[in-house]
Amino acid sequence: MSIEWMLSKDLDKLKSLLFKESAYIALDLRGYLVSSEQFAELFWQAVTKEGARLSFVIGGAEGLPDSILEGASKRISLSPLTFTHQLTRLILVEQLYRSLEILKGSAYHK
Repeated sequence: MSIEWMLSKDLDKLKSLLFKESAYIALDLRGYLVSSEQFAELFWQAVTKEGARLSFVIGGAEGLPDSILEGASKRISLSPLTFTHQLTRLILVEQLYRSLEILKGSAYHK
């Protein structure tokens, strides 16, 4: 089985999942670097515009293909560093929690 075939199979599956979404945010090394406050604002705008359902797409070792990036409503970078999928998910969840705390005005953020 070739790597190209495996990637195309994964890409087709990802595209079919994203087709069901009204909008999604791509986590991309070349995306905008944002602060936690900017992430909170971006998160709030996306949730109020798109409703309660918001999806994030995390790329593989080679990043996300252009066809996925072009369909994203936003492209952001969590860091210029490279992380594993598991660590990226953890960082994303913490930033989502932090965003909620920033939006509430709690002391957690500082």
